[in-house]
Amino acid sequence: MNKLRITFVTIFASLLLTVSSFAEVRIGVSAGFNMIEAAGSETIKDTNAVTTHTEQANAIIPSIFLELAMANGLGVGLDMITGSADLAGSGRTSNKTAGGIAGEGNDVQTNTANAEVDGITTAYLIKTFGSGLFVKLGVSQADVNTKETLGTGTTYGNTSVDGMNYGIGYELKKDSGLFIRTAVEYTDFDSVNLTGSEVGGTASSFNRIKADVDVTTAKLSVGKAF
Repeated sequence: MNKLRITFVTIFASLLLTVSSFAEVRIGVSAGFNMIEAAGSETIKDTNAVTTHTEQANAIIPSIFLELAMANGLGVGLDMITGSADLAGSGRTSNKTAGGIAGEGNDVQTNTANAEVDGITTAYLIKTFGSGLFVKLGVSQADVNTKETLGTGTTYGNTSVDGMNYGIGYELKKDSGLFIRTAVEYTDFDSVNLTGSEVGGTASSFNRIKADVDVTTAKLSVGKAF
């Protein structure tokens, strides 16, 4: 994926250096039905026990976009989502009795795991054909915010993650410059790797999380070309 990303950035930068060749500016708003899936594992400090889990979330999130396009239909664009999607709804909670033995005098730990994907920004290339069909290739960046409450006191913090965005859709454009688009997009993010804050029995022993986040979006857009 890194080679593809480098190639994309090179083409994107080359097009931006030829601003005088752009024949059209497009601005618009979108509403996307986002289906987000995060599949990951947690490695527990000291024991190295591994647990796996998958979370899914659906959310309708608006975005705004700006594009510069040439007469041949090739263009560059920037799409910005400011909303967020919770990956676990109200959270995934597990109760654990200290020592694994139920009974009076034992501490009970309540572990609530939760996370959200927030603020996705995508820079992309777009090619629109005379039939109205268009294809997109882009690079996305998102913030992943963890919101866990663990009895051990461990926290994982937040991080940013990059990914590749692919899209295909259809555009209906009026002579006035108004246009409507429908599209399906898929964003494949890189793996998220986080280390817990609390050390275990040795100086190098920490809880560790690895997760893969993917987003599939059905999108409706309305815009204006100038």
